[in-house]
Formats: sequence, structure tokens, C-alpha cells
Amino acid sequence: MSLREKFDTLDVPPMNLKQIETFVWLARLSSFRETAKHLRTTQPAISARIRELEEALGVPLFTRTSRRVRLSRQGSELLRYAERIAGLAAELQERAGNLGSIQGLVRIGATHAVATGWLPKLLKLLSAEYKGIEVMLRVDMSTTIYQQLLRNEIDLAFLLGPIAHPSHSYLPLGSIDLGWIAGPGVDRLPATVTPADLASVPVVTDAIGSSLHRICVDWFRGAGVEPRVLHTCAGLLPRAQLIQAGFGVGILPAAAPELYRQLTRLRRLTSDPPLPKLEYGMAYHLGDMPAAVRTVVRLTREKLKDTIGDLSL
Repeated sequence: MSLREKFDTLDVPPMNLKQIETFVWLARLSSFRETAKHLRTTQPAISARIRELEEALGVPLFTRTSRRVRLSRQGSELLRYAERIAGLAAELQERAGNLGSIQGLVRIGATHAVATGWLPKLLKLLSAEYKGIEVMLRVDMSTTIYQQLLRNEIDLAFLLGPIAHPSHSYLPLGSIDLGWIAGPGVDRLPATVTPADLASVPVVTDAIGSSLHRICVDWFRGAGVEPRVLHTCAGLLPRAQLIQAGFGVGILPAAAPELYRQLTRLRRLTSDPPLPKLEYGMAYHLGDMPAAVRTVVRLTREKLKDTIGDLSL
């Protein structure tokens, strides 16, 4: 009998939703300690639920090491069924109109620009409407966030797009105009700057490997020149602060109201050739999602569609 036949014909009473929910979260977090913390219970309780579920199913769901756990071959096959059951239970809860009782951890990855722009406002809205949803945030370069999504270390990613992957859904949220920004000490630049004009000026750009670093380097190389000094700094606000402190020029979002209100000594430059736009989007795993993740996806769709250009809500 195949695992699917075994699951479909299984006598249901030995199982319960708590065991299935624990299975799903332990598969996601790979840690008894973190799963217990998330589900607000003890590690022995998590172990007992998994043991009871394994006895009911008749197969081992995990392989255990000293610190982490990994899905067994059988566990990997059965996880999607467990996720489906957990998702249906969450939908039942939503259909009953009990939205305020939705609970769960949502692991979000975001770029520095998003984290210092509209994301705090989105999370504030989420917290006001859904008290039971917790967020674990990871802020990093877009390429790093995407790898975390592929490794199932996060549930939802706000990153540079577009991306295409058979296991993930991607929703474009909008595009951001980029511009060269100058700080004090570089007042003699022409009204419209070219790569040759900026080649002798210190340049502050994002970390090596980032999209902004690539855009910056390609903009100069397209004209056959190289910047004399190229500083690298991960993080939108730290880069802007370095530029304002007199480190030269850099590429920043053309519209970032909060940023430019904080840093008043920055001056926007027109460039020739113009810089490309950055597309931002939301990526998440295909298939059944926990209610908390589905809620954040829905809220993002409602609040952010076509409003991302100014980095605000």
C-alpha cells in the first residue's frame, strides 16, 4: 500500500489538529525548542504530539540530530497533506467569522529599502487587526532573501523581481525610480551628470552582489569608465547618511519621503543615461498556507498594490 493510500484510508480518531499543526510547524522550524516557543507550549509536549502522530500514521516523520530535526522521506511525502488539513481548518475558522482568533508566526524577509519604507506601516496595520499573528523579520539583500525563501527559512519575501520558480508565487507590487543623490562637497557637478562626470567623485553603493551594486557598476561601464572610489554599504539609510556626511554621491530611490525629511542636505541629480527602475514584488510558497501567512498575503495585496513607488502606504 502506498503512503497516499495509507493516509487516505487511515482511521482518523487517533489524530487531532494539534498533532497535525505541530507536525507542520516542526517541519518549518526544524527545532523542537522553536516549535514549542511558537506554539506556546513545552518541548516535551511537542515531542509527545509528534510521537503520537507517528504512531497513528505508522511511519517516522522526522530524523533527529542533537540540535535539529529533518523531515524523513515519509514525512516529506505526508507534509503536504498535513498542510492541507491545517489550511482547511484555518479556512473553517475564517468562514465562521472568527478572524480575530487567527494565530501563528509569519517569517518575512525584506530588503533594506522595504524595511525602512512601507513595511513598518503594513506591520502596524497587521498588528491592529490580527492580535494573534506574530512576525519574525529578516532584513537583507534581495539575493539573500530569495535564497532563504528557497530553503523554506521564511514564508514571505518582499524583494526585487521579477522571479520565476515552479514552487513559488510572485506578485509584482510596483516599481521604484532610482536617482543619483549628492551630498555636500560636490556642488560643481553639472545639472545633468554622465558617468564621466561622476567617475572622479567618490561613489557610495550597496553591498557587492546586490542589484543596486550591479546597476551602479553597469552604468559606469556602459560609458567605458570606472569610478575612482567605490564605497560599499548595505542598507538604504546608512548609505544616505554616508552621502550626507560628505562621502560623495550614490544611487537612492528617487521618491522616499521619510528618508529625505530626515536627511535635508541631500541633492537629487539628473543623469544621462537615466538609471533603470527597480521592480519590487512579493514572493511566497505555492500551495496551502497557514492562515496567518495567508492573512499577511491578503493584507499586502489590499494595501500595497500599485502604491509602492513612493516607499510608503
